[in-house]
Amino acid sequence: IDREKIDTNVWQDLEACSTNSKRSYDLVIIATLATGRLHVVEKACSKFDFKNILIEKPIEQSRDAIAKIERAVCERSAYVNHTRRMSPWYQEINDILKNEMQINCKVTFPSLGLACNSSHWIDLVNWWTNTLPIAVDTSGLKNRWKKTKRKGFWDIEGVLEIKFENRNSLVIESFADSHMPYLIEVANSRGHVCTIDEQNGKAIFADGRVIEGTVLPQSQLTGVFLDNLDNDEVRYLSTLETSAKCNKLLTSELSIHWNRSMPNGPKSQLPIT
Repeated sequence: IDREKIDTNVWQDLEACSTNSKRSYDLVIIATLATGRLHVVEKACSKFDFKNILIEKPIEQSRDAIAKIERAVCERSAYVNHTRRMSPWYQEINDILKNEMQINCKVTFPSLGLACNSSHWIDLVNWWTNTLPIAVDTSGLKNRWKKTKRKGFWDIEGVLEIKFENRNSLVIESFADSHMPYLIEVANSRGHVCTIDEQNGKAIFADGRVIEGTVLPQSQLTGVFLDNLDNDEVRYLSTLETSAKCNKLLTSELSIHWNRSMPNGPKSQLPIT
């Protein structure tokens, strides 16, 4: 794609974008907060003629809203912005890990918002194993949620365990008061397979192989996404259908935990962004 010739529009509110409804677009990007994203997607789908839609993650704040977004996009090609799939570095890692019969992944991350960010690693395990989550254990999460920097939103720390089909699994640990490094540890049924150290740009495998690289910033990935669409190379992109299947159960279980541990909080939806 000659990006200098791309015709783009950016809208800050729904009324402004409604005035451009007669135009046709190759790609619509929904980069709003999770709250109310359903309304924005429905508006875009009703007002615009477009081929593809890219939605930020988390998809929405409730299982019902995620399902409604799926219905709203109808037969258009829809994707969720899980950036690691588009990273050449992670594609090299995936080429190795996808051959494992079983993957047990553990992520440690200090001061991470588990509710908002877990979808990153759920997507990775889904990508590596082509399996879906079947159980989410929130018993290791703290009982007290914390306000985020964005007003009106909350998140939580602790341990989150997710079981996938075919005995694959994911454990994510995050505690603000710990000194744990940010690492992604991958094992199979026989033991350790590799350690992915994103901060130092290294994937170190048990057999001695080291793959160096980086997770590309969002400013570069949008262009990669456009190139993939233009060349029909969408095999690395996370589809809305798959991402919804991966995150509906998580959203439901986190909502149950929120309502149980924060009885005075809003009940209609999970307050994540």
